[in-house]
Amino acid sequence: MTPLCRLTKKLWPFTIVLGKNDKPMVELAYKGERKLFAAEEISSMALVKMKMVAEQFLKCDVKNAVIAVPSYFNESQKRTTKDVGKIVGLNVMQIMNELTPAAITYSFNELKEETRNILVFDLGGGTFDVSIATVERGKLEVKAVAGKMRLEALQRLHSEWEREKRSLSSAAETVIDIDCLYEGQDFHTKIRGAKFNELNGDLFKKCMQIVEQCMEDSKMGKHQINNVVLVGSSSRRPKVQELLSQFFGRIGLCKSVNPDEAVAYGAALRAAALNKEEFQLVLVDVTPLSLGIEVSHGFMEVVVPRNTPIPTLKETTVTTMYDNQISVAFKDRGTGINNHITVTNEREKLSKDEIDRMVANADIYRKEDEEAAKKLLAKNTLQCYVF
Repeated sequence: MTPLCRLTKKLWPFTIVLGKNDKPMVELAYKGERKLFAAEEISSMALVKMKMVAEQFLKCDVKNAVIAVPSYFNESQKRTTKDVGKIVGLNVMQIMNELTPAAITYSFNELKEETRNILVFDLGGGTFDVSIATVERGKLEVKAVAGKMRLEALQRLHSEWEREKRSLSSAAETVIDIDCLYEGQDFHTKIRGAKFNELNGDLFKKCMQIVEQCMEDSKMGKHQINNVVLVGSSSRRPKVQELLSQFFGRIGLCKSVNPDEAVAYGAALRAAALNKEEFQLVLVDVTPLSLGIEVSHGFMEVVVPRNTPIPTLKETTVTTMYDNQISVAFKDRGTGINNHITVTNEREKLSKDEIDRMVANADIYRKEDEEAAKKLLAKNTLQCYVF
């Protein structure tokens, strides 16, 4: 376990134990009993709430969904996300890299006829991704993605907390409030912008290094980028925007897209396109990670290099479906015989029995939540009447 993972575990207000087949389980107190929940069940509870909100707004049942995940999610994490959709009764039509729907949002909002190259800078609370795409009305082609799965800002703040055991700043000027639980203690602090920038200065530099890497992968120069689209709440940080402005010079930062809503908005547009609604979109995505097969002792032979377009690859002998499986078509140059093979990763997949059990439990918890909501509504109504 990495130092950051060990630190994060200390901050969790719950316990992780090993379940069946050494599967990590969350141990929680529920109605006076200790219960074990799989990560998929915890995620499904959040998705159930989102589904309810959508149905209340649309006034109809929601059965299909497009789900966006961090670009550097591996196939196991994407497979798990699809399983979560099944648990809550959703048909997950597509799992998308978050950067792609953000670029779709930009493409739809700008409605420009001419072709434009954009860089999507997605800095959230715990992950960072960069994407370069070529967009025009009705078409979006991703050229390259790069990113970092986890950011270490929390570890820096914790180190500071351990050293001082007090508020990081007593100055009146504050920009960030941090609240968390660490080893049974409430950790609350307010940090001035200058102190925050000092603590995370090298992280900001790493972000810019990843921007440079993505530029190199896309084989584009700064002068070819027409817009930089900011996504994620942390992209609002003045220091981040300052570094981007210095790097790109003449290019203005696009702020017409809401950083907090861009991904969800673009995913909805993609769902509309998949459902053949009025909004149509031709989408060419890329593989964020290299795909391959293990040859020996943990070494992988790359079959599909990272940042290869999906679903059609430049190599005429290789095709991929990139949804928990790789399909490779090949030709023996000596005999001229064509053949193909499909490799599917089933190792991390939930069994049908596990999914059925989680679906049944999710239905029980949903009904209990509905009963609790009715009681709360009745109580509030009574209080208003009495008042």
